Amino acid sequence: MKTTFNILMGLALASMTLAAAQDELSLGGVTDNSNAEDTISASAGIDSSNVTELRIVVFYHIAGENGLYYDINEDGVSATFYGINYGVSGNEEDEYGTIEGDFEVPAVFNYEGKDYPVTSIGWGAFSGCVGLTSVDIPASVTKIGPEAFSGCVGLTSVDIPASVSEIGGSAFEGCSGLTSVDIPSSVTEIGGYVFKGCVGLTSVTIPASVTAIGWGAFSDCAGLTSVDIPASVTEISEDAFRGCDGLTSVTIPASVTKIGDGAFARCSGLTKITVDKRNPFYDSRDNCNAIIESATNALIAGCKSTHISVSVTGISEDAFAGCVGLTSVTIPSSVTGIGDGAFAGCSGLTSVTIPASVTGIGWGAFSDCESMKAVRCLIADPDEVEIGDDVFDGVDASSCVLYVPEQAVERYKALEPWNGFTIRALPE
Repeated sequence: MKTTFNILMGLALASMTLAAAQDELSLGGVTDNSNAEDTISASAGIDSSNVTELRIVVFYHIAGENGLYYDINEDGVSATFYGINYGVSGNEEDEYGTIEGDFEVPAVFNYEGKDYPVTSIGWGAFSGCVGLTSVDIPASVTKIGPEAFSGCVGLTSVDIPASVSEIGGSAFEGCSGLTSVDIPSSVTEIGGYVFKGCVGLTSVTIPASVTAIGWGAFSDCAGLTSVDIPASVTEISEDAFRGCDGLTSVTIPASVTKIGDGAFARCSGLTKITVDKRNPFYDSRDNCNAIIESATNALIAGCKSTHISVSVTGISEDAFAGCVGLTSVTIPSSVTGIGDGAFAGCSGLTSVTIPASVTGIGWGAFSDCESMKAVRCLIADPDEVEIGDDVFDGVDASSCVLYVPEQAVERYKALEPWNGFTIRALPE
């Protein structure tokens, strides 16, 4: 597991080597007062076995009224609001603080007698302000920075003005108190993890201006029951709706040209999946209740009510992951490959039939299928199959019967992962 250690400092260096950063940390000094920010990543860590990445986040902020901090933007005429989480002013570090209750972001920052309209909410401005319940963002704001409201568990409402065109990654991640959100039509992309873990979110309005839904944008929004993907969307990234247990149906519009792995994985409540018939890249042929990549005939997303079409040639990574309501599955003889984690976490799955056509089974393909009692494997020569690690990890092989072709019984008994099962010849 990769653990990132974030260090926030009032430094004004445009770039810095890891060694220089460590020297600076040991000295605790600030080398300059000019405005700058940078992020430095390194493969080495500080003195901790759990830290594999050291990220130096370099900030310089100006103290305004009421203990709030700002930064003058590069254009020299506007400002970014940084809340009170970054206590750096000049060479002095102030106490870290928090913002509680209802808060109105100032529309203007006055500095040395000059007014600067606030056009951005900075990186992590309200991050971890658990007592924040609502926020009023002025119409001058066009950008909400990464992690701006992350971890604001008490935040129940936020009015994003029509002026906002950019919402940074993880901007509202972990805001478990949010129940609904309207994304303005000025936004064209929903960034990575923007609403991840907003478990109280039950509805979201995605405007017709949006063309891309980022990696994990709505992942783990367990309370989300419906989502309308507009016809403007061309890309749905990896894990976009992963873990949205309350989601019951989804329709992919004709405009979508790319869907990432696991986009709808672990959506345990999903029962209906359809693709617009006009979509040239994806389809849900034969009313299969799944998403199939048309060019490759690979099933990339299924649910507990999916029927695997006989024209499907592959089951993609995480295609059925977390479908706890799936009880049995017969994979048709057209399938040659089963991807990583394809059926991982299907805890209700009791039996599966693997056809003789399969030549590859990916890592953890059937992991944590804890109710599995019978595996019918029609592959005549197990040596010809490429098997990933932990394919049946979490399956109680001692109480699960593996049925194989009679002539191959002894060979299966000699090979992992098959030899952990009770192996019997397939009935004639």
